[in-house]
Amino acid sequence: MTTISALASNGATPTVEATNPSATLGQNDFLLLLVAQLKYQDPMKPTDSSQFMGEMAQFSTVQGVTSLGTTMNAMSHSNDVSQGIAMIGKQITYAAPDGSPASGTVSSVSSAKGGVTLQVAAGNVALKDVLGVSSGD
Repeated sequence: MTTISALASNGATPTVEATNPSATLGQNDFLLLLVAQLKYQDPMKPTDSSQFMGEMAQFSTVQGVTSLGTTMNAMSHSNDVSQGIAMIGKQITYAAPDGSPASGTVSSVSSAKGGVTLQVAAGNVALKDVLGVSSGD
């Protein structure tokens, strides 16, 4: 394997910074790279099986981390729904659309992609707009 290094005019090794650090490779990118590697490998010098197994292990790790992230998002949404359900029958204070505080009793809860919504007599209130909760007595 050939290593190429460059020195700056002052003799120091230059550093390379990512132009877009938030850009990451996903599962599909990994699979495309793996297929390209297999397609263009030298048939007289096939990839070492231990390297191939290491790459497969990395792919499994990427898949596991992605699955964990999906599960965590679902749990977070489930927690919001549970909080909303716990407010049924309770008096809430919330930020009205004009920013002023308003209050009402929660009669029901609905969940959609946009988040959890509480229904009060005055209309729908997003869970994130709730400022306070008290018993409905």
